[in-house]
Amino acid sequence: MPGRAGHMAFLLTALAPCQLMPAPAAAQALPPDHPTVAFSAEYRLERDNGGWFAWGRRRLFVEDGKVRDELLDGDLDPATTITDGPSGKMLVFDPEDPDRQARRTGLGPALPSMARGYRAVAERLGPPKLAGERQIAGQSCTRLLWETSAERQEWCVTAQGIALSAWRHANTQESRSEALTLDLDPPDPAVFELPAGFTAHGD
Repeated sequence: MPGRAGHMAFLLTALAPCQLMPAPAAAQALPPDHPTVAFSAEYRLERDNGGWFAWGRRRLFVEDGKVRDELLDGDLDPATTITDGPSGKMLVFDPEDPDRQARRTGLGPALPSMARGYRAVAERLGPPKLAGERQIAGQSCTRLLWETSAERQEWCVTAQGIALSAWRHANTQESRSEALTLDLDPPDPAVFELPAGFTAHGD
């Protein structure tokens, strides 16, 4: 029955392109809005407060809500902070203090971008726009953009929620941090303790 055979051949030819069409690509997902793994890093921080410029190279340790942030060089505040997220407390001290005194206080806004993640930014400015990928400190990260009439921010965040860079411009103020190195091994627990001889005072 050539008529039926010809009809079947036509149907198969018509259906063939549909069978070969690739499935649509899935939408790119946002990275986690806070770090989900322990890590340590060195990063450069720059601040421009209306013409007053300061910079510094800092070292950061993060694990299970605990954070240590310390100055390596530069002209930023020399204070080292040790934060315990679960308790809501923070220790602030200068490693060169001859009196070996540390101040105990509440967390406040002192956590660096790499430690706290972008959750607070998204809560204030809304969900970010995705802007492709970058490589920073040997790691891939997703660029996130926020822009309003008064403020612009751009972050680059890894699949583990680590912000390898964070830039903010608002009015005459600008700040930028970017990772120089990143180590995903858990930090030594001793880094979250006060150095020997220091005494903590305050709340």
